[in-house]
Amino acid sequence: MLYDRSRQLFPEFSKDFEHEDKEIHNTAFVELKAKMDEKGISVGSEILNIVNRVRDKAAAAVGALASDATGEELGATTHAHSVVTKALENERASKALARRLWLSLCAAGKDAVYKQDILNMLGPNREDEAEEIFHILDRDGNEDVSLDDMTAIVVNCGRQRKDRASSIRDISDAIAVLDKILSVIVIIAIACIYALAFSSKLESRSSQIWVSFASLSFSIGGTVTEFFACCIFLFVKHPYDVGDRVDIGKQELVVKQISLMYSIFKRVDTGSVVQIPHNIANTLWIENISRSKAMKERVKVKVCFGTKMEEILALRKEMEKFVNAPENRHDFLPDFDIEITSVEDLFALELRIELRHKSNWANESLRLHRRNKFMCELLAAFRRIPIERPGGNWGPANPSYMCELTNQEANEWQKVQAEKTEATRLYPTSIPLSELLPTRDSSPAQAMFPGLRQRTPGSAYGNTGRHPSGPVWSPL
Repeated sequence: MLYDRSRQLFPEFSKDFEHEDKEIHNTAFVELKAKMDEKGISVGSEILNIVNRVRDKAAAAVGALASDATGEELGATTHAHSVVTKALENERASKALARRLWLSLCAAGKDAVYKQDILNMLGPNREDEAEEIFHILDRDGNEDVSLDDMTAIVVNCGRQRKDRASSIRDISDAIAVLDKILSVIVIIAIACIYALAFSSKLESRSSQIWVSFASLSFSIGGTVTEFFACCIFLFVKHPYDVGDRVDIGKQELVVKQISLMYSIFKRVDTGSVVQIPHNIANTLWIENISRSKAMKERVKVKVCFGTKMEEILALRKEMEKFVNAPENRHDFLPDFDIEITSVEDLFALELRIELRHKSNWANESLRLHRRNKFMCELLAAFRRIPIERPGGNWGPANPSYMCELTNQEANEWQKVQAEKTEATRLYPTSIPLSELLPTRDSSPAQAMFPGLRQRTPGSAYGNTGRHPSGPVWSPL
């Protein structure tokens, strides 16, 4: 709809969008031109553009004649849906399509598209359609759509179309394999039933045949169980599709192919190919990143134990300014928090910083770009406040000294230090332990564990003992 309206306002190959329209309509000749360049055949891009336009016009004329003859509307290569579908197959054409749509929508002098711009382009009395289109384009909820947002949406749409087509093809192949297996099982079952019904010899030996089938079921029971587990995992649970970004067993993977009994993945960190059987994947935690909404990230940082609360609040204020800045509000949500999680041996404070992205992490390059931008700003904020590392920063403000003492000097210093410590104690060591215990307790164990009470003699098993007091003689 938007592309059709854009062509009405700005005709194809006009001065405003000549470059974009060439890239959109030249997708069929991109591979041909690349092959010709490899072989050293020089053909101007203008010639290919002219050939492409003549081909489209000829196909449109033939389609119009066919529509008149049949009385039905047939799709043509110049139809908006056909052009957009063809452009989505190529990333370069998708970016050109996104630029054409965004420049057609954006008002002069502005750097973003708003809902009113879409309504002005579609015309009056189409507020519902404009609202729906703007809701699709404004995925981050900023009430505007930048050129980068439009490009990412169109390119991602083309990539998802390819992935869904591959997923449908793989599922169709798996269904075909399952159909063949079940057909073989049904044929064998029908053959056995007919043989038992019309053969007297087999009927007399039916008990032996069923015993053989029972023993066979024990031998292939594991395979049958695995087969049914794979079928349930693929057709019932179906936790991912081709192209999805998933985490399985703390491994970051991208789904490349789905079969009946296994799936093939590509590792994000190394790029190696991994094959996981469905019966094994059925027992693992699978996190589908592509199907997730906006995700959050937690960063743990250890700072100096002497860091004041005012400095932590200042850090939070600085990072809130960063995530709410106009250039960053398309990447991060305004919700930001810092929590002190632990005090490590009275040596360092551990801070947990929660950052909320405006999308999931399916696009690894976009996630890394956002994370690097945030970490650089976090480091700069630590330096501005400043907040020091555990133990303090190196330099003249935090020097280290070394002195040599004799054994006598060390003993005297330890004695003086012990006297100072003893003088500042709340309870000096000269006070006996019995004076520190509560009056009802008679041992340190009872003071630490109030439920523990001293057992009186003879209170557990009667009032007196059972063993004789004198010597016990027994005959040999």
